[in-house]
Amino acid sequence: MAIKWTEQMLDYIRRQAPNHSHRHIADDLSCMTGLEITEGMVRSTTKRYKIKGRDCRFRHGSIPANKGLSIPSHTNSVATQFKKGSKPTTWLPIGSERIADGYVQVKMTDTGYPPRDWVAKHRLIWEAHNGPLPDKTMLRFIDGDRTNIRLDNLLAVTRQENAVMNRWLRVNDMPEGGLISLHLMAKIKIKASQRKKEFS
Repeated sequence: MAIKWTEQMLDYIRRQAPNHSHRHIADDLSCMTGLEITEGMVRSTTKRYKIKGRDCRFRHGSIPANKGLSIPSHTNSVATQFKKGSKPTTWLPIGSERIADGYVQVKMTDTGYPPRDWVAKHRLIWEAHNGPLPDKTMLRFIDGDRTNIRLDNLLAVTRQENAVMNRWLRVNDMPEGGLISLHLMAKIKIKASQRKKEFS
């Protein structure tokens, strides 16, 4: 039911809104007018007439009511809490290996942050023989098997070359000669594009 808001009703809302909830104001107005006024009606009216309501934000410098108080734990929660120095059942020591997203990973540190602790083993093998992997370069598996981390199965490609190779594979089959041939084709295509820009 639509409510015709009188100036007296709006004035009452303006005076009450800074200190009372919409539900409280709605109940008061319902009693005063005999109309069925809901919390939602009051809320929409304050928005329509741009009436400011209660500011419930925690002001800068305010002190929380529970500051300095020790909140006791529930009896059942204490029994299941991690004790200081305890480790989760999934914890593994440094040097452990695992398979994640199809890749073999080795645990190198124990910070508790998996992306930092676990390193791809195929990258460690490649860098042990070739030095740090250059910037914007990644490793691909020649036979497509991510668990085959032998050095002769790892191919270093730039991210630009990898993008060209992936675009080819979306519409074509793997060329004869496999990934190595596809890598060579990508390098030729990139070089040709660079030369074309130079002469255009």
